[in-house]
Amino acid sequence: MGFSGLISIVFLAELCFAIVAAFFPNALTLYALDRPMLKALQGVGVQVLIMAVESGSQRVLKEVMKKPLNQKIQRRVFEDCRELGIDTDVNIIIGMPGETKEDIEDARVFLKELYGTWFRIYAAVPLEGSDMYKEAVAKGYLTDGYINGDFKKAVIETEDWTAEYIQRACYSMNLDLNFITNSEMRLGNFARALTEFENTISVKDDHAFAYYFASKCHEKLENFQKALEYDEIFKSIMANTEPLTRSGKGHPCPVCNRTKDADCAFNDNGVYCHNNTGHQPGKYEQNGYIYRKDTSDGRCGVFSRPRARRLRGRLP
Repeated sequence: MGFSGLISIVFLAELCFAIVAAFFPNALTLYALDRPMLKALQGVGVQVLIMAVESGSQRVLKEVMKKPLNQKIQRRVFEDCRELGIDTDVNIIIGMPGETKEDIEDARVFLKELYGTWFRIYAAVPLEGSDMYKEAVAKGYLTDGYINGDFKKAVIETEDWTAEYIQRACYSMNLDLNFITNSEMRLGNFARALTEFENTISVKDDHAFAYYFASKCHEKLENFQKALEYDEIFKSIMANTEPLTRSGKGHPCPVCNRTKDADCAFNDNGVYCHNNTGHQPGKYEQNGYIYRKDTSDGRCGVFSRPRARRLRGRLP
């Protein structure tokens, strides 16, 4: 190899790193990822790509989002990534004005066919000045408590669905795509699936689904002692889980007395209070409940009675 050839390879490597760092800090645009580009990224050591799939519904991509992307491109990019050994971290947005419940379910079905490594489901939030924001304001779609830029909380309601429906759809799709129909498990890549389940456990150590499916992975990998350990933790969590009541008319939040929406949730063990976050654990008290911590997504403060059992609950 001549000196000029060596320079070309070094330049290509540096260029790939520069592209990833400068132009794709949050997610990669799929239509820009042909196989030569993916091979170049693989060649400089890229092992995982964050993919801006945005929607699994062709109608939403074309008619609502106005994106130059179609499902044929999506399939091709994901197939290439899997053949090249590149993991995919998939960003999905649901709850756009103009999107229907049928679109969301169509997206759920299609996304399972992509076999992404992990999926992150976000609620659509209009940024000020955007076309979505202008439409949401003009049509009265924004709910009370709108927070600009918080993609973890649904704030749009249309003629087709409520913000609460989108919030629950995000949660349901997360459990379905990442756990119940996990791509790596369906492909027999149990060690890779296990990595994500144990990552989830490290962040949320009472995640029943993560323990259950991690147990199944360990069983397939013949780590029977660990499989049994995780299965026992899963059973313990489920045995101590009580349904949560959402705040609303006739069901005020025990901490903040919220009734205008379903943002707070509670059971006999404690309260997830939307109005109270960021306090000093163990030092803040309201209505006889003591603040313990914030939830992992920062949306709610976790409160419990003094010496109460740890708050666990299954959202109704």
